[in-house]
Amino acid sequence: MVAGVRWAPGARAVRGRGPTLPGVRVAIVSNASAGRGRARHARAGVRAALARAGIDAVDLALDGPWDEAVDRMRAVIAVGGDGTVRAVAGRLAGRRVPLAIVPVGTENLAARAFGFRLGADRLAAAVRDGSVRHVDLGVIRRPGLPEHRFVVMASAGFDADVVAALHAARRGPISHASYLGPIVRTAWRWRAPEVAARGTGGAAPLRWHGGVVVANAREYALRLDPAGEADPADGQLDAVALRCRSVLGVIGWFARLAVAGPGRAAGLGRDRAWHVRWDRPVHLQADG
Repeated sequence: MVAGVRWAPGARAVRGRGPTLPGVRVAIVSNASAGRGRARHARAGVRAALARAGIDAVDLALDGPWDEAVDRMRAVIAVGGDGTVRAVAGRLAGRRVPLAIVPVGTENLAARAFGFRLGADRLAAAVRDGSVRHVDLGVIRRPGLPEHRFVVMASAGFDADVVAALHAARRGPISHASYLGPIVRTAWRWRAPEVAARGTGGAAPLRWHGGVVVANAREYALRLDPAGEADPADGQLDAVALRCRSVLGVIGWFARLAVAGPGRAAGLGRDRAWHVRWDRPVHLQADG
């Protein structure tokens, strides 16, 4: 599936109140709790910048109905973290409406992947004048369960178990420090599942103990980027094996990646789809 991303490198800042552009409207979807409350301030700043650029803006509820009026928007702007971006991108799948991002989350992988590090005025100019970039949208399919879409990556293993522990105990906005407790609790009892993965070629699956990352784009937490050559517009997903049987193995794997640099992990290859099985139920995480 394909979603549009509007971007305009080097867009000029907008100053003053511009004339209203007839028929040009955008929708803003925001996560009020993202960024420890920064989303509210960011949304207000974007609305003001859009007004200066002559663009009308309306608020759109992420979990509400989206009718055909959304298809006539110049763009939908997601104000929040990677979870908000992933949810909005999933709802835009199959539509011709571009997605723009105002990053106020913890890692902001999608914003990093597609260059949305603009100030409010430059973002408004990008929405008004920018080009549209089409990117792939990954889909997680599990028998008998709803599909989950992602823009950046999906994974299973120690990292996904930590994220699951974090959300089980979550009581509001999160920061990098919020992960410390879940990391310790997960490490205390973690044991690696057995993984079997194969592409669409029909070859025998590769097997190992540990985790797996399936990446549409290269970005990963803390800029470790194990799938350093992943291209979000090539119609394929890059798979990386995290081979480790214990927490010490996990630490060693990430330490080697930090020293060697992005893309130096044990890549399984690149394919349009990956079939992955585990020897027991596991947590999955999808980012961006």
